Amino acid sequence: MKFPSLNYLLSHTKNTFLRFPFVLISAILGVITAMYLLDMSSYNIEDFNHYPIFSFILCCAFGISLFFCVKVYSEKNKIGNSIWLLRALVVLCLILLYWSLPAHDLDFPFTQAYIRYLILIVFAHLLVSFAPYIKGRETTAFWNYNYFLFIRFTTAVFFSGVLYIGIVMAIGLMILLFEFEFSETLFVKIFFSIGGIFNTWFFLAGIPDDFEALEKGAYYPKELKVFNQYILLPLLCIYILILTIYAAKILISGVWPKGIVSYMVIAVSVLGIFTLLLMYPFAKQKQNKWINGFSKAYYVILIPLVGLLFYAIYVRVADYGITINRYLIILIGIWLFITSIHQIISKNNIKFIPMSLAVLLILILFGPWSMFTISEQSQFSRLKSILERNKLLENGKIINETALLNMENYSLNNFEHPNDSLINNEDVKELKSIVSYLNDFHDISILNSFFNEDMEKLVQAKRADYKYYNIAALYYDKLGVHLGDEVDYEYNQTMFVFETQYEPIIELNGADYYLDFRLFDDRKNNVYLFYIDDKPYYIRNDHEHMIFQTDKEKFNFDTNKLAENLMRQYNDERFDLPRKEMVFTESNEDLDIRIELTHLKVEMKDNASTKTNTIKGRLLLKKR
Repeated sequence: MKFPSLNYLLSHTKNTFLRFPFVLISAILGVITAMYLLDMSSYNIEDFNHYPIFSFILCCAFGISLFFCVKVYSEKNKIGNSIWLLRALVVLCLILLYWSLPAHDLDFPFTQAYIRYLILIVFAHLLVSFAPYIKGRETTAFWNYNYFLFIRFTTAVFFSGVLYIGIVMAIGLMILLFEFEFSETLFVKIFFSIGGIFNTWFFLAGIPDDFEALEKGAYYPKELKVFNQYILLPLLCIYILILTIYAAKILISGVWPKGIVSYMVIAVSVLGIFTLLLMYPFAKQKQNKWINGFSKAYYVILIPLVGLLFYAIYVRVADYGITINRYLIILIGIWLFITSIHQIISKNNIKFIPMSLAVLLILILFGPWSMFTISEQSQFSRLKSILERNKLLENGKIINETALLNMENYSLNNFEHPNDSLINNEDVKELKSIVSYLNDFHDISILNSFFNEDMEKLVQAKRADYKYYNIAALYYDKLGVHLGDEVDYEYNQTMFVFETQYEPIIELNGADYYLDFRLFDDRKNNVYLFYIDDKPYYIRNDHEHMIFQTDKEKFNFDTNKLAENLMRQYNDERFDLPRKEMVFTESNEDLDIRIELTHLKVEMKDNASTKTNTIKGRLLLKKR
């Protein structure tokens, strides 16, 4: 076996870059930017806004797929210099995508932008599968092209994984044997480099450039035939039988289907379509004509299963309205139904499958029929009907509304809710669920029409005091409904921050050692370790206390109790506390210990449960 020479590898690498320059530039820029973001994040810079940088990385990842599509389309259809027009169009799309992504963590709707991006990524990968074959009906060439893409992708992932593991093990040996010290972010950077650059480059190096050769015959290995016919196909039949029996049970018993059945139908349907796609060239052989019959039968059976999916999702929509998740399930159901009908009446045009799904995904992102508009209006209508049913609306406005903008001593914890007695508990749960959903996935300002007070000014005023103010809870108070115990803590936790006045000059009070520290609530950043005279000391946040550990003794400082005392004293969070308000002192035979907190962030639930989230401050130690 002759191994390729170094010159051949370098030449092949160069040729790959010259063939796919914009794809590789996107990958390289994305990796470099990701490394920069990783470094900046490791510095724990206060108020560092990573969102514009993260958005740029996402655009680079999206650009990899789009620029690849442009190149293979131009090669297949021989469009010449017109490729530059398509590249310019891709650049314009990336610019628009960048401006659609959040610029900071208070951009609304925040989650919606990333859901839209995920849909676009799926669309881009579908586009990769058929970009060269948008025109014409070369189904055999289309299958061969995707076969090579799949094989090259799996090979690239395998090689990249082996390379990463090998490099990591080599570095680990150097650390173990020679006590070398490396940056904590080194392994992540290596992962980015291999996954983003090497993997992409290796994948592109094996993409066929002779599209005419792909039309001559199907590349179908014997192992794939065995895998499909004796593993995937029997499993598919078993799953279809189970779902069919379940559907019959529902018809006989009249019991509503479980919510998970929608996902089961989708999973089985996708498995079946994937299996039939893999068997496509095999079905062209005379001795395997049964596959065409099985394919038709599969899509006929799929139609009642899709009906089961629609029935299951109808039950949920009737009770709880349309959400983004349910909208997507309905969309997939429609696509499965259209695909089934098409495959039954057509001559098995397999290009229709990814092309139809790609078109539907683009259509649901924009316009009045979009997944975001429909789901938002559905939940808004549900909320409005609850308010009207409980007679909490009068001329379209909430009754007993309390003006909060200029209200003295207002806080989320001492507000009287005038409408609590007017609404039953079940509707309270529904109302709170809807408000939380709108706040998490849409723009909660859609509720502003219910209030006479200028909600934009109110939100801005609260954000000026604390930029992470619990806006959902603010809307609960405006509706006059109390945030009760039955609400999921994850969505309704309330953050409180206490900070001392800024002092540019620090009085050391005779301390021998001075240390600035920051402790967060994750395992990686909740401990600060340091050494004095080669002896280890650490400060740790355990969510109930701040612990200071010397080489001899451990001290517990109750940060939760401090926060609760401050809440009782000031009735709200404060950002201008005197330094003495957040000081802990302790001593032993060796040290006088003084801890001055400058920032304390806690999570409180219904005034009953407190968790220390973030601690910032300074430690002063004086030898005795």
